[in-house]
Amino acid sequence: MSSYLDIKIEKDELSERLGGGLPRGSLICLEAPYGAGKSILSQRVLYGLLKNNHTVGVASTELTTLGFIEQMNSMDYPIEEFLLSGDLVFLPVYPLVGNRQVPPDLLYRLRNAAPLYSKEVVIIDTLSKLLTDQQRVFRENPQLVVSNGGRAGREATPEERLVLEVEETIYHMKRLAASGKTFIVTLEPDGLSPDILSLFREVSDVHISLDFNLVGNAAARRIIVNRFSRAKNRFGDVIGYRVEPGVGLVIEIKSVT
Repeated sequence: MSSYLDIKIEKDELSERLGGGLPRGSLICLEAPYGAGKSILSQRVLYGLLKNNHTVGVASTELTTLGFIEQMNSMDYPIEEFLLSGDLVFLPVYPLVGNRQVPPDLLYRLRNAAPLYSKEVVIIDTLSKLLTDQQRVFRENPQLVVSNGGRAGREATPEERLVLEVEETIYHMKRLAASGKTFIVTLEPDGLSPDILSLFREVSDVHISLDFNLVGNAAARRIIVNRFSRAKNRFGDVIGYRVEPGVGLVIEIKSVT
């Protein structure tokens, strides 16, 4: 088994710009504010993984199964055949937990969603949404004992309880990563405490942030590689790109660094 996951597709150079593949058994964090493109990047990576015969489980806080299929098709990343073959498992998070009400043990349920972890790669988009929802539950239920055995106790603040849940979730990911499973999680900084953001930045093997600025009527988008442990080859620190309907992610050649 290769130590790297191939994400190469013919119509863009993202794989080459990221060193020729993703390290197997790693925790990869894609961090960006709302609208900066982290979901699109994760969807492009997903399609590359599937086209190179890797299996993937996806948990989404934003899309239904039909919405996910339509979104992927809009970028010419068709995934129906992979859903039918079982190479791709897609779990809408809130249908997964039963309804739109946030359950008190949201992160516990995510950690125990067996179909998700049956694949080589697990993508959680957007993990920060789950974290802020879990924190809101703790604030609304001050007597609630956390799902990880109640280590915080009822006297702990909602923020302290959330930190423990985050630590439990990271431990779960790292334990599975040690056996070769790869995790890709997306994070929006807004709403997350500096402590939690720092924790993810510190433990991630690959940490990528995205930004965009308006230049005239166009959005200038960038992928910024902050850390890339165990890179297969040299990679670009800053990668410019754009998104075209019916085409998907397009790498800007002029942004080579």
